[in-house]
Amino acid sequence: MSDVLQMGLIGCGGIMGVHAESLKQLWEKGYRSFLIPAVCDCDANRAEDMVARIAEWQGTQPRVYTFFEEMLSQEHDMRAVDLALVHRIHHSVAVPCLKAGKHVTIEKPLGLTMRACHAIIDAAKEHKRVLQVAENYRRSPQERAINWAIREGMIGDLRMIFWLDVGERLWYWGWRDDVEQAGGG
Repeated sequence: MSDVLQMGLIGCGGIMGVHAESLKQLWEKGYRSFLIPAVCDCDANRAEDMVARIAEWQGTQPRVYTFFEEMLSQEHDMRAVDLALVHRIHHSVAVPCLKAGKHVTIEKPLGLTMRACHAIIDAAKEHKRVLQVAENYRRSPQERAINWAIREGMIGDLRMIFWLDVGERLWYWGWRDDVEQAGGG
């Protein structure tokens, strides 16, 4: 069982459902070197819904926590966490997780401010933990085309890229467009 990565999920809202579905697909394809022993969300009902989804394919039911600090103190075999939270609190959850010796995957963006980002990165370095940002855009055709053009030297020395997203895109997650919660979408 030591080869199995025990990974907790923190934040069981919208995007964590996508993360869980991706883990389910890995599981169904025979990649089973991970186990989800616990989930955490401040809304116990949302956490219970996530547990039911995971238990269907994992075969075991993760434990539910409503405080991530309790999960960190109780789940001694858990080596990693996947964070999908309101952006403004990324650093206030990621840093304690890293200090507790957990490897961290964090849904984009890393943080809302440079200070928050540096706090997370510094904690990962200090505690020698893996930190990764879940960033799906890097695989989209337009980003791959930009990467190709840069590698081929087609646009000279790159100093900055501006991404213009034309059109109104109000998310069904209301907090996403809130400046204080998520940086304004």
